[in-house]
Amino acid sequence: MKNKDINEMIRTAVSHSVPDILDSILSDCDKEKGKVIQMNESKTKRSNWMRTMGLVAAAFILTLVGIGARGIYTTKAVDSIVSFDINPSLIMKVNKKEKVLEVLPLNDDGKLVIGEMDFKNTDLEVAINALIGSMLKQGYIDNIQNSILISVENKDEKRGARLQAKLVKEIDSLLNANSVQGAILSQALSADSTIKALADENHISLGKAQIIEQLVEYDIKYEFKDLAKLSINELNNLIDSKKLELSKVSTVGKVSDKAYIGTSKAKAIALNHAGVNSSHIEDFEVELDYDDGRMIYEVEFEVNGREYEYDIDAITGEIISYDIEGDYTSDDKDDEEDYDYDDSNNDKDRVKEKDKNKDANKNVSNDKDRSRDRSDDDDDDDDDDKSRRKSTSDKVQETSTMLLASEARKKVINKFGGIIQKIEYNYDDKNPLYKGEALKSGKKVVFELNARTASFKKWDVDNDDDWDEFSHAIADMLTMDEAVNSVIKKSGKSDTFVQKIEFKWDDSEPIYQGEAFNRGVKYSFEIDAYGGTYEEWDMSKGDDTWADKYYNVK
Repeated sequence: MKNKDINEMIRTAVSHSVPDILDSILSDCDKEKGKVIQMNESKTKRSNWMRTMGLVAAAFILTLVGIGARGIYTTKAVDSIVSFDINPSLIMKVNKKEKVLEVLPLNDDGKLVIGEMDFKNTDLEVAINALIGSMLKQGYIDNIQNSILISVENKDEKRGARLQAKLVKEIDSLLNANSVQGAILSQALSADSTIKALADENHISLGKAQIIEQLVEYDIKYEFKDLAKLSINELNNLIDSKKLELSKVSTVGKVSDKAYIGTSKAKAIALNHAGVNSSHIEDFEVELDYDDGRMIYEVEFEVNGREYEYDIDAITGEIISYDIEGDYTSDDKDDEEDYDYDDSNNDKDRVKEKDKNKDANKNVSNDKDRSRDRSDDDDDDDDDDKSRRKSTSDKVQETSTMLLASEARKKVINKFGGIIQKIEYNYDDKNPLYKGEALKSGKKVVFELNARTASFKKWDVDNDDDWDEFSHAIADMLTMDEAVNSVIKKSGKSDTFVQKIEFKWDDSEPIYQGEAFNRGVKYSFEIDAYGGTYEEWDMSKGDDTWADKYYNVK
């Protein structure tokens, strides 16, 4: 009922409650001048009755208006807010009668799911059928990606719980009808300002933010912004792998891991690379995890006192990194001979790696032979070198040749453009990295490149104006590769390793500075970037860094 109609009804009721008899009264007064008018008591009562009835009518109308207004409020007021997350994310506003008031997308995939559908005043069940049907049709839900998160926000906890249970049952039934074995997470949302701020900052739903916050609290290595990029199925796999019991979260169905190679395949890849027989391993563990922007399998086991740790890409099966600790024994050699595995690609990799290790050992042997021709004074140093090389022989056997520094620089430039401002090799048995920064117009990237797998572990691009300071002079200066080659040439040894080099801009004297290493020697240098002349060249003998860390890089 409109306000205009309500006002008219009130006006009519009031008008009828007090009749307009002024003209009649004045006419009767003229006729009866000079007479005393006797007041009729019954008429007074009738007038009061009519007035009373008019007021009652007005009150009745107002009551009807109030009931109507409450009905309108109940129909239009939001009682529950429900969010649905898969990778598409959307929220649905519902009234107490379970009529849909509005459906809003939270990302581009959510927009595709809604399409041209208008859900206003639609029954909740009808809307759910339409949305799940659209997700199925467009391939957002299937038996590979089978997880969905339902989050319900309602001030009445009991009413919210009933709605949550109803939605889970309805959606599970719809998925089963379409031959999809779903994994449904459901939860009640809590009013938390921190969660809301994180959701807004990362452009995700409150429900997804609430799940991620619990994962971050469980494992401090996780970053909220990184997990926000994952789908619900990926998050659900992490929850399942770590056997987490999240607060206020219910689960129906088993999450699918069919997108990944699986734990058995990850185990086989690790054992094949290690060259050991599965019957000889102890304390075997494998867990699906997330690290450096991808899902991985962490594989750990022990053989004859040696501890093996592998990180394997969960989708491609690529060995990202590995670490072997403990003494290499004859028993390990026996394991290598007994092990049989039918993955031809991995067998080829093993053969290649063994060939590289043979070459590395041959180089060490040749170095020993050459040392016999040195002077007596050098013999003592040679003995030390032999000892150091012997202590690192196990490393050579278990570590393939690292990515060349020149190749690392090339990979960065090919991916980013511009110039490398600085780069250095960080030695680590498990995770050797090339780390540095590169610049181009308006941008800077901070990178970490795995020297063993040649894959980027970090790639953070930000806005930066440093390029503008020296871009005009780039054509007149040495490139970083030219500066590195100059250092190697000046050292007089072709296998000298430039461990770090940095370009520093100065209007009057831009320079390249850094450090390089060879057997028993450390070089520190500064090169004029314009002319290529050396501002500094320091050579320190007796340095063991090359033998300990850089024997297999160049």
